[in-house]
Amino acid sequence: MYGASSGDDLTVPIRSIFFPQVSLIGTSMGSREEFVQMLQWVKQHNIHPVIDKVYPLQDTAKAFERMEKGEQFGNLAIRIE
Repeated sequence: MYGASSGDDLTVPIRSIFFPQVSLIGTSMGSREEFVQMLQWVKQHNIHPVIDKVYPLQDTAKAFERMEKGEQFGNLAIRIE
């Protein structure tokens, strides 16, 4: 679900949020049509995220260390094979 464009009613399994102490953060955006237009624009202009480094799953802690030190330029990715 993105925004409230799916409607106001939402069923949430509250235990799956409460017990692992998950944070739920909302944001606002445009309509579903505007979201589709944005995706088309990204595709048309060949927009891609900047990837700093890809870590194998077993090196996830190293990725967090790099992020904590602010050494990355762009996104850090974890490869799950």
